[in-house]
Amino acid sequence: MYKKLKANGKNISLKRIQRYIPSMGLRSIVVKKFHPHSSKPSVEKKPFK
Repeated sequence: MYKKLKANGKNISLKRIQRYIPSMGLRSIVVKKFHPHSSKPSVEKKPFK
């Protein structure tokens, strides 16, 4: 948002935009890191023969 305003010639500080964003109800899109989940049981849980 800050970069778009700056590109359009609006001179407003980053801190001010950071204060206004929650009051407007906007939230950032957070991409969660991938955590692999195996469907096979782990080696530690397998019974020994």
